[in-house]
This record gives sequence, structure tokens and C-alpha cells, in this order.
Amino acid sequence: MPDPIGWTLLGNGPVRWAVALTVFALAAASGWVLVQLVQRRVLSIAQGTSLELEDLVVALLRRTKGLFIALVALRLAAGTLELTDSVRTGIESVLVIGFLVQVGFWGAAVVAHLLDRYRRRQIGVDPGAATAIGALSFIRSEEHTSELQSRLHLVCRLLLEKK
Repeated sequence: MPDPIGWTLLGNGPVRWAVALTVFALAAASGWVLVQLVQRRVLSIAQGTSLELEDLVVALLRRTKGLFIALVALRLAAGTLELTDSVRTGIESVLVIGFLVQVGFWGAAVVAHLLDRYRRRQIGVDPGAATAIGALSFIRSEEHTSELQSRLHLVCRLLLEKK
């Protein structure tokens, strides 16, 4: 499509960039909405059952990062542009790295889920082991980092005051 103003970036005119931006915005918004809808649906199913699979799926969906959704949208938008092989390779490399990081977040959710499941099963059999597993899951939790630091300081302060 000829460019009426003669402006190009990476060999693409403003019309192509507008199409790519639109595809990116629609794909990112659709991806985010899809994750939210599936998460809510699975959560409503999980509340009515005792199956742990639904709990795991909800945990995985909660760990799906917006950056990952944006990277997938970027890949879709890049398909509307005429790009050099080196630029396409760069985009693919960033997408692979983003996917590996996302897999790491999902893996952490699986480990947390398995630790929690083991802890719940061990409470009746060995309360000491269940407490130790609970402490491990508390330490690994990224959401509780500041709480862990404040509790650690409180414990240290209490121990020092007793001496």
C-alpha cells in the first residue's frame, strides 16, 4: 500500500503500523480478558468441588503475567508488518525468553501447589513435618517477602531481649 506522506519505519508506512498497533491492542486485551474469564470460571467450579486440579489451574492462571500476554500480542502484530529476517529473529528470541520466564512462574505455582497439598495431607500424620513444610512454603512465597522480613526481625528482636 503506497504511503501518502512518505514516512516509513523499518520499511513500513503509517498505515501498516496502525494495523499492527490495532492487532497488538486487540490481541493483548483479548488475551487478558480470556485469562480472567477462564480463571473466574475455573474458580467457580473449584469452589463447588474438592478436586485439586481446578485449584492448580487457578494458580497457574493467576501466575500468567501480563508481559507474557503482551509478548504473544507483539508476535501477532509483527505478522502484519514487513520486517527483515534479523528483526523477526529478534522478536522470536524475545518471545522464547518471555515464554521460558513464564514457564518458570508456572513451575513455581506447581511447586507451591504440591507443597501445600503435601502439607495438608501431613497435618494428621505428622504435625511437625506439616509445620516445616508450611514454613518452607511461606519462605518461598513472593507475596510475603516483606512480611517474612518483618517477622524475622521480630523473632530476632524477641530472642535478643530474652538473653
